[in-house]
Amino acid sequence: MSGVFYTSMGLALSIAFCSALIPCNAKQIQKKQNKTTQSTPQKTKSQTPSSFNSSASGAYLDRLREKMDKHWYLADGTHHVVIKAIILSNGSVENVELSSTPKSEAAEQAANEAFLKAQPLEALPSGSGQKCCIILNMESYADPHGDSRRTVRSRMEVVKPTSSEAPDTAQEKPKSE
Repeated sequence: MSGVFYTSMGLALSIAFCSALIPCNAKQIQKKQNKTTQSTPQKTKSQTPSSFNSSASGAYLDRLREKMDKHWYLADGTHHVVIKAIILSNGSVENVELSSTPKSEAAEQAANEAFLKAQPLEALPSGSGQKCCIILNMESYADPHGDSRRTVRSRMEVVKPTSSEAPDTAQEKPKSE
């Protein structure tokens, strides 16, 4: 094998490793939080992925990866695509973000189609709250001669509701005043 191949694979694995360490940026996905809620530096238990049953979330992610794998065709070349999405408790999807390294519209489209065809998603596991951020790291290699390989690593993080999402009973006044 050539040195270019090993360099490309090393770069792809380095990027994948680094992106796995970057937490889901809830500020980009959620509506802007109230300044009073931003001043609280402590994380509550509901914000950490370990606060809900990790075996249930692992099984949930395994089933999602299995569904996606059936529909994921691979673009030629070596690609790393990251899909971030907010999943509501009933399994509906919001705020899907895609990125790829190296930038490849074909690889992003292939990953997005696999994600779309895996829907509708199951309801979130119990104890995971109203919303979770799912991060899917999809790595693939395909060449015109038929050689290919693919992996999907995933994780789920609880998204704490913002104060603007909490029901406000003060605004719900009867119309017959």
